[in-house]
Amino acid sequence: STCAGSRAAPAAGMDGTFAAARAAGNINVTDMGSATTHGLSEASLRARERQAELEETINRRKRAREVAVPTNDAEVKRRLRAAGRPICLFGEGPPERRERLRDALVAQLESGDLAGVAEADA
Repeated sequence: STCAGSRAAPAAGMDGTFAAARAAGNINVTDMGSATTHGLSEASLRARERQAELEETINRRKRAREVAVPTNDAEVKRRLRAAGRPICLFGEGPPERRERLRDALVAQLESGDLAGVAEADA
């Protein structure tokens, strides 16, 4: 027995309800063997490319956070000089200089120039 107001249909009437809904176009059942695959739109392809660029940026920042950079400003300047970078840019303070050193070290690591990083550590 079913409760009044219940949405569950009796099992016997289920096939008829399904067939009626399918005939009315409310249910679309296709043969998966004949299904076609559509390519992505230009907008979707651009979105995927943008997503890949963002992921690369996030990964680069993650690697940069893992690089040990000295907090002593004189040491930061020495390592910038050893890396062949300007030791000070106009309007730059110690925190910005430290980030610039971090970026330089990450760039050297990404390019495979481990000698430059080891030189800066010496």
